[in-house]
Amino acid sequence: HPPCPICQSRYWENGQPAAEPERVPVVRKYLKEGYGFARVQGSSEVFPDHLTGVINIHKLEELGDPTSPLILEPGKLLQANRGVLLVDEVGKLPLGTQNVLLQALQEGIVTPAKSRETFPAKFVAITTSNLRDLDNITEPLNDRLSNVYIEWSREHSNNLKIAYLSEVLRIKGPAYPRIYLEAAVYLLENWRELGVDVPELSEVGSNRTMMDIVSRGWAYAQMEGRWRVELKDFRRGARDALYGRIRARGGDSFLRNEEIVSTFLKENLKEAIEEGYRTWWCSFHTERLGSSPALEMEVKEFLRSALKGKGGERTPAVERFLQYLKRVEPSASMLDEESLIRLAAETSEEVSRGENIPCKG
Repeated sequence: HPPCPICQSRYWENGQPAAEPERVPVVRKYLKEGYGFARVQGSSEVFPDHLTGVINIHKLEELGDPTSPLILEPGKLLQANRGVLLVDEVGKLPLGTQNVLLQALQEGIVTPAKSRETFPAKFVAITTSNLRDLDNITEPLNDRLSNVYIEWSREHSNNLKIAYLSEVLRIKGPAYPRIYLEAAVYLLENWRELGVDVPELSEVGSNRTMMDIVSRGWAYAQMEGRWRVELKDFRRGARDALYGRIRARGGDSFLRNEEIVSTFLKENLKEAIEEGYRTWWCSFHTERLGSSPALEMEVKEFLRSALKGKGGERTPAVERFLQYLKRVEPSASMLDEESLIRLAAETSEEVSRGENIPCKG
């Protein structure tokens, strides 16, 4: 991110960035819910008093003091005062609730329900919305928001980082091979390239689907008591994740959309798996072995020996491969070296079936 003008004037030398970033003082502040930080999940059931807060009449009768802070139940806008308000799915908020948010953004004050008093409510509002809900945002409110459109990332490396967010990769259980993680990303990228313009299928290519493929494949392996995610687990997880994102509007439309997804999987699942293997192996082959056929044979012979339960020769090329596995395999931190080798050997054999999947270029 570009530095702010104040930091430039204070800490840059001759218009150039300072050589030592530590010269710029940074204060990290942790936001606490209800104290300068509040979150709102947009829905039709979020009424205005959820944002404004309310005067507790029963408490007022009990205390008899209208100035007591105990009678005010602060809403989300008061909780976010001098801080940040996050509103997810702002387009799903009722119009009355949107108008309350608009008033706070315009005037920096809020009037709780059942009260004539106003309270300060100055905050930075960060809102999100799906494209299909944009028309539901009132024009005055939309005018006070800066619109930033975030499309699906076209960078494979960025999508891979999203797949890594799946919780199952950080808990004890079946090892998840990097090959299938790459395949999950390629499968979703292929779907997005199709550009299917069907509202009921808009969520099939989402980031959640990508993480869901990983989670479901892992769950199938866990239920079957396997030590790693196998090819059949990944296939079932991919199918269920994509089918599960079809939004049914009727029996006939669901069946038509299911056929679209089914056809896509038949045409693209195998290709995505092979591309995942190609990325996993060829990254190592090119970067660490300099595309040497002789060194490639050394490593593959070592993996074949591992499949037979034998310890192959630990040549320098093999040692480089082991270091590569420790760096890229999602489950590397939870596996010992022998299990890591077994994971690579079994998964690569399972995908390639002993055939050579050539590197591109």
